[in-house]
Amino acid sequence: MADVIIVAAGEGKRMQDKIPKPYIKLKGKPIIALTLKVFSEIQEIENIIIVTLPDWIKYCESEVIEKFGFKKVKAIIKGGAKRQDSVKIGLEALSSTLNPIPDTLLIHDAVRPFITEDFITHLIKMCDKYGAVVPGIPATDTIKEIDNGFVHRTLQRNNVYEIQTPQVFKHEIIKEAYEKAYSCGFYGTDDASLVERLGTQVKVVPGLQRNIKITTREDLLYAENLL
Repeated sequence: MADVIIVAAGEGKRMQDKIPKPYIKLKGKPIIALTLKVFSEIQEIENIIIVTLPDWIKYCESEVIEKFGFKKVKAIIKGGAKRQDSVKIGLEALSSTLNPIPDTLLIHDAVRPFITEDFITHLIKMCDKYGAVVPGIPATDTIKEIDNGFVHRTLQRNNVYEIQTPQVFKHEIIKEAYEKAYSCGFYGTDDASLVERLGTQVKVVPGLQRNIKITTREDLLYAENLL
């Protein structure tokens, strides 16, 4: 069995909207509701924790969880200043409210609603084998590392991937990774970067092209077309 932390604490500044990204509606439903529906229908998923903005907790409870009947959601808690802080809060909530804690943990962005049940199940199985798994899409454009506005070097494109969520870990691995990161004040760009610091190998499996993260108005238009 597995647990999920849904990260929904972003304010969505790039969207330039008064409504946080997870609660913007697509075809009449909040984006986070579309995301939760996928996870709620997977047999292997036991508990879901949502980490969101404090001013939107009541809305999430009434207009998302209760309205759409997501029974697997066990807690809605306020997030931290940064995404990593929000995940840490979610991990602490799992440890304090759930007993026993399932062996596997998935961490997913609320604004990636086009993940599929089959793919999530596949990631869980891969995690059983490797202990730490992330989905990734090979870069198609040329990637350059920039220093002070000038090209420092051109990266080998066949070695560069765009990493998606859910990122999936054995619970003891991600717990240790977060504890060590905070003990020395390290902030990573994703959860896997914390695991990498342990010396633990993170397996990259082919991601889904449709598993987009909705961050801009252009993304929102594309998402409406996908629906």
